[in-house]
Amino acid sequence: MKFNTKQTTTNLAGGSAYKMLPWERVMTFAFSNFIEDKYYESANSGLERFVEDYAELCKQDTDLAINICLFTRNEMLMRSTSYVMAAELARNVKGDPRIKDVIKSICWTPRDMKEILAYHLNTYGKPIPNSMKKGLAAALSKFDEYSLAKYNNKDGAVSLKDIINLTHPTPKSPEQGALWKRVLEDKLTTPITWETELSANGNTEEAWAKVIESGNLGYMAALRNLRNIAQNASSYLAEVLEQLTDRKNIKKSNQLGFRYVSAIEAITDADLDYSTKQTIINNLKTAYNRNIENLPRLEGRTCVLIDASGSMNCLISSNSTTSIYDIACLLGGTVGKMSDDVAFYAFGTDFRSLVVDPNNFNPFSLSAHIGAIRRDISSATYLYKPLEHILNRREKYDRIIIISDMQAYTDDYCDCGNLAQSAINKYRQSVNPNVWIHSLDLAGYGTSAVDLNSKTALLSGWNERILKLLPLLETDKNSLLNTLRNYSSQF
Repeated sequence: MKFNTKQTTTNLAGGSAYKMLPWERVMTFAFSNFIEDKYYESANSGLERFVEDYAELCKQDTDLAINICLFTRNEMLMRSTSYVMAAELARNVKGDPRIKDVIKSICWTPRDMKEILAYHLNTYGKPIPNSMKKGLAAALSKFDEYSLAKYNNKDGAVSLKDIINLTHPTPKSPEQGALWKRVLEDKLTTPITWETELSANGNTEEAWAKVIESGNLGYMAALRNLRNIAQNASSYLAEVLEQLTDRKNIKKSNQLGFRYVSAIEAITDADLDYSTKQTIINNLKTAYNRNIENLPRLEGRTCVLIDASGSMNCLISSNSTTSIYDIACLLGGTVGKMSDDVAFYAFGTDFRSLVVDPNNFNPFSLSAHIGAIRRDISSATYLYKPLEHILNRREKYDRIIIISDMQAYTDDYCDCGNLAQSAINKYRQSVNPNVWIHSLDLAGYGTSAVDLNSKTALLSGWNERILKLLPLLETDKNSLLNTLRNYSSQF
């Protein structure tokens, strides 16, 4: 083992940064990526780097590699990166019976099976690893005719028919065998879904009525189609809003919080009267607040630094209007709801303190507050400026939470080291030696903006669930790693 190694590096923006361990690079990418083009990295470059890091982790620590895959899909609700990890596990870890169970576990829908197999065939071709065949066959047994028919579209490179032909699953009953035969013969009963009904009957009240009255309008489908329903099936709007705000439905839905942001944006731009818009938006805010109501409290004083730089504008997907910046605002606002006493700063080339009304604050408030001053702070990523400000003003906090893509740099890329870390070191020396720094990485570029030392914790993810770990990390910095290590016992 080499001990005399340099821990600093240069990030993709050209700034001074800190290296991450392999599992940290894997985790930050897996928890915050749909594997799309980003500001500093193309989808292909990011994927290549991720696969290389994950292959290394599979060799170094197979158990942890397995658990990160499971946690990514089943807790962080990230699909694309979990597909890659499942396929790479099957390719890199031979003869381990757990790989079959991992693949079965992360296949929540037939779509998941098709994506895992498509990734492998597109990347490596045939043959298909035996553990992948076994995992896909086991997953296939979980789904009834409605689920199989719903995802039996032919627009992808891999179909359900391909999965059956390539994996040769053994049916558990004659009925299941007959079901799979209908898949092969294209004789599945057409399901009632919003896609099939709108395709057959158009975007009409009659089509929406059939889907809603059948009970087949799922939570995410309702969330994504609120504008359509409000405009074309308004008599059903109250029923759908009741579905979206029901606590049991929220818990079962497993929605990423930013989906509510996307829905609010769609309603804001819709051709609806003001009263209807506000009713829908207020219900969406209620749904999200119910989604986070079990998050723990953060005692003491909290400072949240929101990265409002230009690189945060990259969209999470080519099919989305939601950006990493939108997620940063929502997560920052969620931290605000969790906190006893909180201060907010937005930073870019400059920074601004955000004045919020604690009696009229909700997690969606930050976006409007920052939007009002974002042009003034401009587009660079000078993380050190708000840190130096709270140092100079001797503002005492129990924790400082940085929400960013972590591609920070300094004026004119001066050769002056990491000014953000320097400000943190001075803050600990002269203001609060016990302050915790939480680095919440929203892009997974593979480097840290701050030194991950004894009282600095690394988090990542587009899912507000990750915030549950904040108080745990302040009692044990290894809480995230321990959570990941112990996770496989739950599947």
